[in-house]
Amino acid sequence: MMQTADVAIIGGGAVGLACARSLKQRDPSLSVLVIDKGDFASGGSGRNGSAFRTLWSRDFNILLSKESLDVFRNAEEEFSYPRGIDFKEDGYLLVATDQSMLTKLESSSATLERLGVKSELLSADETRDRCRHLAPENIHGGLFGPECGTLSPFRYLDALLTSCRDLGVQVDYLRNVLKIEPSGQGFVLDTATEQVNAAKVIVCTDFDAPDLLEPIGIDLPVTKQRKAAMVTEPTQVILNTSIGFPADGLFVKQLERGNLILTLTTEMANTASDVTAPGWLHACASKAVEKLPFLADAAVLRCWTGLISKTPDMQAVMGETDCPNLYVAVSAYKGIMLSPAMGRVMSEIVLTGTTNHPSKVLAPSRFRTGKLEGELLTI
Repeated sequence: MMQTADVAIIGGGAVGLACARSLKQRDPSLSVLVIDKGDFASGGSGRNGSAFRTLWSRDFNILLSKESLDVFRNAEEEFSYPRGIDFKEDGYLLVATDQSMLTKLESSSATLERLGVKSELLSADETRDRCRHLAPENIHGGLFGPECGTLSPFRYLDALLTSCRDLGVQVDYLRNVLKIEPSGQGFVLDTATEQVNAAKVIVCTDFDAPDLLEPIGIDLPVTKQRKAAMVTEPTQVILNTSIGFPADGLFVKQLERGNLILTLTTEMANTASDVTAPGWLHACASKAVEKLPFLADAAVLRCWTGLISKTPDMQAVMGETDCPNLYVAVSAYKGIMLSPAMGRVMSEIVLTGTTNHPSKVLAPSRFRTGKLEGELLTI
């Protein structure tokens, strides 16, 4: 049996669904099919710390996040989703624990101001005043984003999925694409059930993208990195903003009900997504208590592990590959945060062949030319 689609999107996470939705909004006559080997929210989009920030160092990331912020703010109307996505603009504080990171924050602050995004560059004392529970040692300054905050990944994904289906997008979960084969000017996708004949294909499987692209001769330097998180039992609410320590890879956020969410990025060879790596819990807890001593008395409730995509410059990949009509959208761990804008830009590229957005520098061809676009503020 053969199914047909104008555009087939492989990967039904935040980026894949955002691409599908934007395509149907631009051209309602398109037949758009989304295929995901997992279930709803079972991938990286459902395993994150729920934070959103506009605090980046590069123009394109800042502009993508600025556009995405407007979508999150108006999610109820944007997606016709009355229950909302639990988006709260309670701010995000990046803390510099050395002079090198402070220099990066100063540079990013100037770029944010130039692009009209609100931020506050803080001295060491101002950073301590912003969060009085920080350990006093090694605080060199900070950068605060008042328009940053948190959202519910599950509500946001459900809003995207609901909107896609309302627009006529077919979304198939638990359906694995085994192979992409160029056929004429289009492609045949082999799945476990039936083949799909698609005029255009967008690969949005993030860290798994190379598995589909390598067999057809496309070398995409995307690798996997384990990223784990823990949540504590409810405790007294004393943190009113998200806090990130870029130099240490640590993120801390307290929920309204008192639970604390902590993530720590570490280099680990094992990329299994279903097991927390040995030593991670101790490493995360130790680093968190070092930065925020009051956490020493917090009781850990549970941990979970996910995978993020890494690229040589830790930037997303957005654009057409060397194979005409075959596109890729890899988030480089920024999936939910930038997905509304990434979806819009990708739909523009797919339907018109180009974009004027500054993120056009994130095309896959940059790896061949060596024009990498490093991000200074990764966590």
